[in-house]
Amino acid sequence: MIGRATGGSPGGRATGHRMPNARSRLGATVVIFLISACQAAATPPVSTPASSPDRTLGASASVEEPTAPTTTAPATTSPVIDPRADGLDVVCTDQAASVEVGVIRPGRVTIVVRNAGRHAQTFEARLDHSGSGSGSDGDSGTGRDRTKIETRPIHPGEIVRVEADLAPGRYEIECDHDGGAGERTRASLVVRAGAPLVARATGSEQAAEVRIVQFAMVPSILEVPVGARVTWVDDDPAPHTITADGGGFDSRQLDPGATFSLAFDSPGNFTYHCEIHPTMVGTVVVH
Repeated sequence: MIGRATGGSPGGRATGHRMPNARSRLGATVVIFLISACQAAATPPVSTPASSPDRTLGASASVEEPTAPTTTAPATTSPVIDPRADGLDVVCTDQAASVEVGVIRPGRVTIVVRNAGRHAQTFEARLDHSGSGSGSDGDSGTGRDRTKIETRPIHPGEIVRVEADLAPGRYEIECDHDGGAGERTRASLVVRAGAPLVARATGSEQAAEVRIVQFAMVPSILEVPVGARVTWVDDDPAPHTITADGGGFDSRQLDPGATFSLAFDSPGNFTYHCEIHPTMVGTVVVH
C-alpha cells in the first residue's frame, strides 16, 4: 500500500499524504540546522566586544593623543627659543605702534624700540590695572598704574634699547609724538607664564619671516645667516611693497594677505622700505 500511495493512486491519498509530510519535515530540519550552524559561525559571542583587548587599547589611545602640548615644535632640527632672548622689537611709526609678538613670558627683557616715523617720539610701557581698584604704587581707587617704562625722545631712524623686568599682566604700549607733532599710537603686550616659544630655523633650510602689521615691518631689524630665506607677509588691510634702498630687489605691490620671499646668499646689511609708505623701513642683517 505504501508503494501505491506514493505512486499517486487516488485510493492511497491518506497514506500518501503522510509520507511527503515526513520527508518535508526532515528536509526542513536539515535546512534549519544548516542555517543555525552558519549563523553561529558568523556571529561572534555577545561578550566579545566588551572583553576585547584591542577595543580597549583603541579607546585608550584616542584619549591620550590630544594631551600632547599644542606648543610642541614639529619634528625638525630647529631649536625652540624664548622670543625675549634677542630682544623684543617695538616699532613706532607716524601711523601706528607695533610689537614683535603679542605674548611673552615674564622676566627680564630688552625692549628694542625703533622710531620709523618722521618725528621724534617717546616710548612708554605701562602695566594695565583697569578695573583692579588700585595701582601698583598704592594709589588706591584710581585703577591706574603710575609706574611705567619710559624713554627719552627718540629721533627718526634711531634705535633705543630699554631693560625691563616684566611681571605678568597686560601692558599698554604707547609711542608719543614729541612736541605734539601727532597723536599717540598704541599697542598691547600680554605677559604670562607658559607663553609659546618660537622656533628658529637652522642649517641650509633656514627661514625667517617679517610681518607687515599696522604700517610697520615686524621685526624691523632681522638677523639671519647666509643662505636664509626671508618671507614678508602683508597682514595689513593696505597694499605695500618690499623695495631695497639700492634697488637690489623689489616685491612690487603686495595686496593684503600676499607674501614675498627672498634668499640672502651673501653677508651684509640690506635695508629696504615700502614705496607706497616711505616711512615703513626695515633691515635684514646677514651674517
